[in-house]
Amino acid sequence: MLWYSAIFMVVVIGVLGVALSSKNIADKQASAEVTPPTKKDHWHAAYGFNLCGEWASALNDGAAGDTTGIHTHGDGLIHTHPFLNSVTGKNATFGKLMKITDTAVTATSVDLKRDNEKLKNGDKCGSKPGVLTARSFKNLEDKAGTELKGSPSAWRIKDGTLITISFNPKGFKVEQPPSAGNLSDPKDLGQTPQPTPASTPAPTSETTSAPPTSAP
Repeated sequence: MLWYSAIFMVVVIGVLGVALSSKNIADKQASAEVTPPTKKDHWHAAYGFNLCGEWASALNDGAAGDTTGIHTHGDGLIHTHPFLNSVTGKNATFGKLMKITDTAVTATSVDLKRDNEKLKNGDKCGSKPGVLTARSFKNLEDKAGTELKGSPSAWRIKDGTLITISFNPKGFKVEQPPSAGNLSDPKDLGQTPQPTPASTPAPTSETTSAPPTSAP
């Protein structure tokens, strides 16, 4: 009898564990559906990198294309229209943009994977050491902004905001990025976002000539 009772308890505990696990999954899915940005939202935020006093060119999606719904069109905007729960709500972060563009930013360094655009705290801007800082501007009217701290990968993306990452000597005035003007007229507004496939090399055409025939 004790053996059967033990088996029964194991089964009950297993069923309860599965039920609780299913509830947790359902709760997370429900949260993703109600915490913005959701799969029904289409947000735009501006960003820019000022490196030693010069604005870096806007980023483009990497070779994998837009697979999550957080990406850019080379216009200095972060386009947020989630395809996956993993980029909705509090998971919609600046780090997702860095991943899709194959670039990297930490609290002390930036690497845009282009010539002269890999810098870390202490590297020189001219004769002075530079330091990485960042500011978030809540809208176009906010000219002062608020300093962003912590890991850039965790910075939350919010609709209509602007983010400037600066690598400059201390005392440099951080301003809104040049792409601020694109916020009022995003190029994909009104379109239905779709995942884009990975880029592949364009096919090459080859002409094969028939071997010459000799007269009999």
